[in-house]
Amino acid sequence: MAGVGQVRAVPLPQPEESNKTCLRLVTDLSRVMPADLRLDFDVAGFSLETNFIGVAMDDVGVQLISSNQCQLRNLATGYHLVRAFLVYSDHTCVKSDMAYVEAEFYVKRQLVQLERPFMFGQPSIITIQADQVIDFFVHNVDLSPETYAVRIVVDNEVVDDVDEWVPYELEGLQPGEHTLRLTLINTFGEEITTPKYNAMVHTFFT
Repeated sequence: MAGVGQVRAVPLPQPEESNKTCLRLVTDLSRVMPADLRLDFDVAGFSLETNFIGVAMDDVGVQLISSNQCQLRNLATGYHLVRAFLVYSDHTCVKSDMAYVEAEFYVKRQLVQLERPFMFGQPSIITIQADQVIDFFVHNVDLSPETYAVRIVVDNEVVDDVDEWVPYELEGLQPGEHTLRLTLINTFGEEITTPKYNAMVHTFFT
């Protein structure tokens, strides 16, 4: 694992966003679904000619689509969680609760679900670009000095606690393999670890 060194998280400008931007899942997932299905989305105030919808199934990585339809194939029997959000052409996400949807559904048969295996803490979606720009999506949470912040941890070392919801560029990384973890913290600097969620650790290379 390459060393972290003097790594800094530098905030990047975020495009001015319209309060009319909205993403909605049209497909009714309340019934038991087949293993192959199509998701239909309705998008308002946001062009898909140059931008994307990011779709994350269960704990699999994000798939970017440039239309309002997404085809899912060979889904396993049982419980699934789909999350979708709006993404700019530079692969950073729209920072609005209206630009995010999630839905639980079952394939082939509805099984007794004692746990939610694909529940995620905040931030719930993290992206890492080739130029070491990281971005994340939070929902139902306000980031501010008086509420919550996001802790950026690279190679198990805290880089920064940020309370501004914008993309960040990691500067000063040594060439090689690195790990990234983002976690929500409270005003006392304590990581929000309850209830127990999936660990959001990502590996990337510089």
